[in-house]
Amino acid sequence: WYQRRVRGEFVIGVTDTLTVRASQIRSEAIMWQPLLRSAVIKEHDYNVIAVYDTMSKEQQMERLKVDGLNIVKTLINLTISICNEKILQHVLVLVNDVLSDKENIKLFEEIEEANVAEKMANKEAPKGLSSWEPFLDLLNRPDDFIVNQSCLILAKVISCGEFRLDSKNLNWFINWQVSQLLQSNTYLHTILASQQLMLRYRSIGLRSTTLLVSTRCSTFSLLESASSCSIRWCSVFGFSVSEQRTVSNC
Repeated sequence: WYQRRVRGEFVIGVTDTLTVRASQIRSEAIMWQPLLRSAVIKEHDYNVIAVYDTMSKEQQMERLKVDGLNIVKTLINLTISICNEKILQHVLVLVNDVLSDKENIKLFEEIEEANVAEKMANKEAPKGLSSWEPFLDLLNRPDDFIVNQSCLILAKVISCGEFRLDSKNLNWFINWQVSQLLQSNTYLHTILASQQLMLRYRSIGLRSTTLLVSTRCSTFSLLESASSCSIRWCSVFGFSVSEQRTVSNC
């Protein structure tokens, strides 16, 4: 397992369970027309996704350069409106594909800026109305793929974007990640990858977080990933808070 960046892109190794499953989901065709007929999705969103979803990943990346804002808005709308787990999995894979190039995070930020401006114009408090909240909500879903794909999406946005979750949601997300390390989790690689992304930035506010290296590191790749989190945490936040760090024997 490995996580690195190549020419500004996030790359996760092919042995990662999430990546393997995402590849399978990406290849499965989705029938969007019934969702339109049943009014689950709006006509505009249907027109966008029906075309975008037929493109290869390379074609999608090119399309994002032309109509990225419109496409991302549609993907966020679909994330909110769709309940069917199979289709939601597919939408999340598309969202994660958009974020495979970190430059595309700017598209999400433009939507966030527009949302905040609209709320302020209507004299509504913008706090707590982040565009990332739908992905936070998905962390409570029963489907493991949906949960962990949403986790990785959030980590990418938080670590490289200018916008941040409010402190309450951020602390909840961090504690949720830690709790996942203590469970039997097929997607443990993804949790560790998410922590590695977030630990790169001091401004996120992880100073009060207790770092746990799970006793479930049963393979060398997991141990390597967990160790990398420990090293990165220490390098970013220093040893002055070492009393807050709990490291189990792996």
